[in-house]
Amino acid sequence: MKRFPIFENDIPRIGRWNDVQRICDHLLKVTPQHVSVVATRFSGKTVLLAAVAEYVRGKGDCECVIEWDPGHNTPQTDEEFVDEMSKRIAGAFRALGKDEAEYLTGEGATFDDLKKFIDLLGSEE
Repeated sequence: MKRFPIFENDIPRIGRWNDVQRICDHLLKVTPQHVSVVATRFSGKTVLLAAVAEYVRGKGDCECVIEWDPGHNTPQTDEEFVDEMSKRIAGAFRALGKDEAEYLTGEGATFDDLKKFIDLLGSEE
Protein backbone atom coordinates (compact mmCIF):
# COMPACT_ATOMS: atom_id res chain seq x y z
CA MET A 1 0.00 0.00 0.00
CA LYS A 2 1.31 3.44 -0.90
CA ARG A 3 1.64 5.91 1.94
CA PHE A 4 0.17 8.79 -0.09
CA PRO A 5 -1.85 7.12 -2.89
CA ILE A 6 -3.58 10.36 -3.95
CA PHE A 7 -0.34 12.26 -4.50
CA GLU A 8 1.81 9.38 -5.79
CA ASN A 9 5.42 10.43 -5.09
CA ASP A 10 4.73 14.16 -4.66
CA ILE A 11 4.01 14.42 -0.94
CA PRO A 12 2.27 17.70 -0.10
CA ARG A 13 4.17 20.21 2.01
CA ILE A 14 1.50 22.85 2.26
CA GLY A 15 2.41 25.73 4.57
CA ARG A 16 5.66 24.21 5.83
CA TRP A 17 8.23 26.28 3.92
CA ASN A 18 8.92 28.60 6.89
CA ASP A 19 9.58 25.57 9.11
CA VAL A 20 11.87 24.00 6.50
CA GLN A 21 13.76 27.27 6.05
CA ARG A 22 14.17 27.80 9.82
CA ILE A 23 15.56 24.29 10.32
CA CYS A 24 17.90 24.63 7.33
CA ASP A 25 19.17 27.96 8.63
CA HIS A 26 20.25 26.21 11.84
CA LEU A 27 21.87 23.31 9.98
CA LEU A 28 23.72 25.31 7.35
CA LYS A 29 25.32 27.91 9.63
CA VAL A 30 29.09 28.14 9.98
CA THR A 31 28.63 26.48 13.37
CA PRO A 32 25.58 24.23 12.84
CA GLN A 33 23.16 23.61 15.68
CA HIS A 34 21.42 20.41 16.62
CA VAL A 35 17.73 20.48 15.80
CA SER A 36 14.96 18.44 17.39
CA VAL A 37 11.56 18.12 15.82
CA VAL A 38 8.92 17.18 18.35
CA ALA A 39 5.21 17.05 17.62
CA THR A 40 2.18 14.84 18.02
CA ARG A 41 1.75 11.67 16.03
CA PHE A 42 0.72 12.12 12.37
CA SER A 43 1.51 15.84 12.39
CA GLY A 44 3.96 15.61 9.48
CA LYS A 45 7.37 15.35 11.18
CA THR A 46 8.67 12.81 8.66
CA VAL A 47 7.41 14.83 5.69
CA LEU A 48 8.98 17.98 7.15
CA LEU A 49 12.36 16.29 7.66
CA ALA A 50 12.23 14.76 4.17
CA ALA A 51 11.78 18.31 2.81
CA VAL A 52 14.74 19.49 4.92
CA ALA A 53 16.90 16.61 3.64
CA GLU A 54 15.92 17.39 0.05
CA TYR A 55 16.75 21.08 0.50
CA VAL A 56 20.04 20.56 2.36
CA ARG A 57 21.43 17.82 0.11
CA GLY A 58 24.39 19.27 -1.76
CA LYS A 59 24.22 22.74 -0.17
CA GLY A 60 27.07 24.23 1.81
CA ASP A 61 29.28 21.59 3.38
CA CYS A 62 26.52 18.96 3.26
CA GLU A 63 27.72 16.41 0.79
CA CYS A 64 25.19 13.84 1.89
CA VAL A 65 22.26 13.53 4.25
CA ILE A 66 21.58 10.44 6.31
CA GLU A 67 17.92 9.90 7.06
CA TRP A 68 17.12 7.70 10.03
CA ASP A 69 14.10 7.52 12.29
CA PRO A 70 15.26 5.42 15.26
CA GLY A 71 11.91 6.00 16.97
CA HIS A 72 10.29 3.30 14.86
CA ASN A 73 13.09 0.79 15.41
CA THR A 74 14.93 1.96 18.50
CA PRO A 75 18.37 0.44 19.13
CA GLN A 76 18.41 -1.32 22.49
CA THR A 77 22.12 -0.89 23.18
CA ASP A 78 24.91 1.55 22.36
CA GLU A 79 26.48 -1.13 20.19
CA GLU A 80 23.29 -1.49 18.12
CA PHE A 81 23.12 2.29 17.70
CA VAL A 82 26.74 2.58 16.54
CA ASP A 83 26.38 -0.42 14.22
CA GLU A 84 23.23 0.98 12.56
CA MET A 85 24.69 4.50 12.31
CA SER A 86 27.87 3.08 10.74
CA LYS A 87 25.83 1.14 8.16
CA ARG A 88 23.84 4.23 7.24
CA ILE A 89 26.94 6.42 6.92
CA ALA A 90 28.69 3.77 4.82
CA GLY A 91 25.60 3.45 2.58
CA ALA A 92 25.45 7.21 2.03
CA PHE A 93 29.15 7.36 1.17
CA ARG A 94 28.90 4.31 -1.08
CA ALA A 95 26.06 6.03 -3.00
CA LEU A 96 28.44 8.96 -3.59
CA GLY A 97 31.14 6.59 -4.86
CA LYS A 98 33.43 7.34 -1.92
CA ASP A 99 36.08 4.76 -1.01
CA GLU A 100 35.86 5.73 2.66
CA ALA A 101 32.62 3.74 2.91
CA GLU A 102 34.60 0.51 3.03
CA TYR A 103 36.07 1.54 6.38
CA LEU A 104 32.68 1.10 8.08
CA THR A 105 31.27 -1.89 6.22
CA GLY A 106 32.55 -4.61 8.54
CA GLU A 107 30.15 -6.29 10.92
CA GLY A 108 29.97 -4.90 14.43
CA ALA A 109 31.51 -1.48 13.92
CA THR A 110 32.57 0.02 17.23
CA PHE A 111 32.37 3.55 18.54
CA ASP A 112 36.15 3.84 18.02
CA ASP A 113 35.72 2.83 14.35
CA LEU A 114 33.08 5.51 13.90
CA LYS A 115 35.23 8.12 15.65
CA LYS A 116 38.27 7.27 13.50
CA PHE A 117 36.11 7.53 10.39
CA ILE A 118 34.80 10.96 11.38
CA ASP A 119 38.34 12.11 12.26
CA LEU A 120 39.51 10.85 8.85
CA LEU A 121 36.85 12.98 7.16
CA GLY A 122 37.89 16.01 9.20
CA SER A 123 41.52 15.60 8.21
CA GLU A 124 40.65 15.71 4.49
CA GLU A 125 39.57 19.37 4.67
